[in-house]
Amino acid sequence: MISDLFVNYLFASSVVYVFGIGLKHILLDSGSLKNFGSEAVYVTLCVIFSAMSVWGITNLVLVPYELEELFPLFAVIFVLLFNSIINTFFKILSFKPVRSVLLCLIIVILAVNESVVLTDVIIISLTAVFSMFLGIPVIFVIKQRLQRSAIPQSFKTVSVVFFSAAFIFFIVYSWQVAWFYKGVLK
Repeated sequence: MISDLFVNYLFASSVVYVFGIGLKHILLDSGSLKNFGSEAVYVTLCVIFSAMSVWGITNLVLVPYELEELFPLFAVIFVLLFNSIINTFFKILSFKPVRSVLLCLIIVILAVNESVVLTDVIIISLTAVFSMFLGIPVIFVIKQRLQRSAIPQSFKTVSVVFFSAAFIFFIVYSWQVAWFYKGVLK
C-alpha cells in the first residue's frame, strides 16, 4: 500500500507532471546546482511539518466543528510559521534563506487533500518534494546539452528547455497508465 502510494505520486500522479507544481521552480533553479541541497532540506522540512500540523488541525478541529472552509487559511498560517522558523535556523547556520513559500503551500494543500491518514500525508508530501527536486538535475543536463550543441542562438532560450521538459514529462506520463482508478482497469 505504501509503496503503491509512493510510486503513484512519484511518477504517475507526480505534482510536476500532472499539476505543474514546481515546474517554474525547476526551470529557474536548474541554472546551477549550488544551493540544491539546502533548498531540498528546507522545502522537505517546511512541507512535512506544515502538512502534519494542518492535517492534525483539520481532523481534530475543523472537521468535527464543520469548519472545513477554513482549511486553506490554516495551511497558509502553518506554512508561513514553519517557513519563518526554518529560515531563522538557516540564517543561524549561515545558509542562504530560501523563498519557496508558495511551493510549500501548494504541496501541503495537495497532500492534506489527497490523504486519509497521517502516513498518507507524509508519503504524499515526501514524494511531491522528491519528484520536484528529481526534475532539477534532469533540466540542468538538458540546459548543459543545449549550450554545447550547435543550435542557433535564437533557440537557446528557456522556452526550448521548457518544451524539452514538457516533452519528457508527457512521455513519462503517457507511458504510465496507473493514473486510472483501480475500478477502470478491471
